[in-house]
Amino acid sequence: MFRPEVKRVLLLVIGAIECLFFGGWIFGWASLVFVFKQEGYFSDECTTGSSTVVPENRTGSPGESPTTTLPVTVGNCEEQDRQLQLVFTVANFCVAGAAFPLGLMFDKLGTLFMRILISVLMFAGSLMFGLSSSSRAFLVFPAAVCVSMGGVQLLVVNLQISNLFGRHKWFVMAIFCGCFDSSAVVFLIVKALYENLNVPIQSVFYVMTSTTFFFTFNTFFLLPKRAHIPWPPVQDEYHESSGTTQELSAVETKHVYSNDVNLKDENLRERYVHSGDSDTDHREQGASNQTTNEMPNTLSSTDNEVIESNPLSKDFPSLRSCFFSLSFLFFYFWFSILQLQVLFFVSTLNPVLTRLADNDETIVSKYTNALAFIQLGGIVCAPFSGLLLSRNKGRNRCKNKETETERLKQRGPYSDLKDASIVYAISTSIAIVFYTCSVMPFLEVQYATFVLSVFSRSFVYSLTASGTNLLFPGKYFGAVYGLMIGLSAVFSLLQYPLFIVAQDVFDGDDFWIKIGLLSASVLTYSFSIFIFFYSRRKEKALKNQIQEEAVKNADQEYNSVYL
Repeated sequence: MFRPEVKRVLLLVIGAIECLFFGGWIFGWASLVFVFKQEGYFSDECTTGSSTVVPENRTGSPGESPTTTLPVTVGNCEEQDRQLQLVFTVANFCVAGAAFPLGLMFDKLGTLFMRILISVLMFAGSLMFGLSSSSRAFLVFPAAVCVSMGGVQLLVVNLQISNLFGRHKWFVMAIFCGCFDSSAVVFLIVKALYENLNVPIQSVFYVMTSTTFFFTFNTFFLLPKRAHIPWPPVQDEYHESSGTTQELSAVETKHVYSNDVNLKDENLRERYVHSGDSDTDHREQGASNQTTNEMPNTLSSTDNEVIESNPLSKDFPSLRSCFFSLSFLFFYFWFSILQLQVLFFVSTLNPVLTRLADNDETIVSKYTNALAFIQLGGIVCAPFSGLLLSRNKGRNRCKNKETETERLKQRGPYSDLKDASIVYAISTSIAIVFYTCSVMPFLEVQYATFVLSVFSRSFVYSLTASGTNLLFPGKYFGAVYGLMIGLSAVFSLLQYPLFIVAQDVFDGDDFWIKIGLLSASVLTYSFSIFIFFYSRRKEKALKNQIQEEAVKNADQEYNSVYL
């Protein structure tokens, strides 16, 4: 139907649009909270200390009488804030319960099944938002759950598109994660239509419900039905027969969990054998001088029997081995702490701005809009993480062609992982600066906080997707990434009790809560340190293994010639 290069471009563009407009709606929760407060959602929870008035120029939901008055909370209502915080927390928790089984379904049942399920979730969530009102505020709970689950799984399914772009894989993954992060702008659009054009939010969500049919094109015409897009890229409907679209260097050793990496790779042998063991070199040279036509410089048939598949992937022979590894533990700790920071900041933004602005709704609305607009920058921020990850994979970093070829040969199968250690350290540093600004009780400083929050969130989510590919075999991507998202969402349940502690113990001031989260984020540097030493240790073990195989092979050749 489409030429391969056209199909790749369409997948990239449409996939990015899907992530931008349907992915991370829940990140725009602060904008929706403002609207819900104006509409009087959960206002029946308010007791003393706040009042309600009849909003001007507003209409109720389509099922209500035009003369119906809708209560609007004026001032700060702790009970209402708690309910809206609970909605956000429950939505993230349900993502936890569904992420792992949905990831397994994606791995087992394929793309078509998951895309249809995502469409159903987004349709149901949008529809329930449309049916909600101040008298039916309970519908916000299942609506938020559906759009959260559907959005996260949409990102997971679309990330496979990055496999079509060879050495630009990490950059494309970062683009999708940036679009996912920037989709917070959708709820800003809802807020702007409601606030400036007096459009009922119910009508807006009904329109959003109809737009979920946009998924149909990618689902049935471009993406594979039952299978997944493989990595490394192969000659198929997405590539020309020449293979030029793969853009993979012929001399560079592929990543450790690529399907085509094995111990017979000549680059690995040249790097580890001929540069390390001189005795082995002499034996191989002597044998080859006597039996040039009989003994080629490759591994023996015995070695071929032992090494039938990629031996490097035996680090994780099963899905269970991935979950119970130190790599997963450190990765989970890094992601959970930094995600909790982001979620706590988003979910408490409205009450924090209300307190800093002395209950001035105009100022609160102004800063809420500013955050939503700045969040669009996620599209720009996230690709930086991809560029940093692939900074050493460029083909033309050295002007001299021979020097460039030698540089690429020196990149072993764990080089990508070692390169990533500094990127994860940068991500932690951004998160620390972000929360340092957030604890400052000045409204003007919040603009800097907003910018840093976008950088932090973009890096965290894009590096989580990339890290899953770097640390674990690709065949387990859906399950590992799903469990990572799921377990971190369980950890993010802490945001609700932390919010309650801030209200009841610290009289609504979350300063000490954020100081605690800031201190915890410093500990996430441990993940960067772990990656660096883990990759060095595995590289050394691989070198020893290859040299042992070479010595064994050289001994066999030497004995066959001289004995």
